[in-house]
Amino acid sequence: MTRDTPITVSEARLYTLPEHAPSLIAAALTPETAERAGEWADGLITVNQARDNLAAMIEAFRRGGGEGKPLYLQVHISYAHSDGKARQNAFEQWRSNAISAFQSETLRTPGDIETATRNVRPEDLDTYVRISSDLERHLAWIEEDIAAGFNEIYLHNVGRNQLDFIDTFGASVLPRVSTRGGVGHR
Repeated sequence: MTRDTPITVSEARLYTLPEHAPSLIAAALTPETAERAGEWADGLITVNQARDNLAAMIEAFRRGGGEGKPLYLQVHISYAHSDGKARQNAFEQWRSNAISAFQSETLRTPGDIETATRNVRPEDLDTYVRISSDLERHLAWIEEDIAAGFNEIYLHNVGRNQLDFIDTFGASVLPRVSTRGGVGHR
């Protein structure tokens, strides 16, 4: 039997059930998906995008039945000690996100990705990644996310400077994030 060999299961049952059922969190990128998820999902997660798009998604989720349910946001950021390095990190590591989802679904090899992103410029990443060396700017963005209604925010530094990001944000940004309504850092 190999790792890829399917295993047929008949009348399976999990006997060690959790005390509380796990939450079903819907992932959405559009208001239409968010609205449909409002009825069945226990919460909503999305990624950073234009503020008006996020507001429309939150409103649609609530309208669809998600009122009072938690909202989660994954935020792609590029932090470094200079704006130039932060932008370079975003461009080197995340430029494939500046092409359409439809286009990215058809890419099969690293060469295909290189070809598809050859016209992406570093400044094109501003739509997809919050790029800055300014810790106050990152803090302001996070505070805006909280004010928009997000209960938890997951920061994803797209550069390879992970230890520096963790140390810097752990010491200088996260301790200053508002804790109103139970929102804060862990």
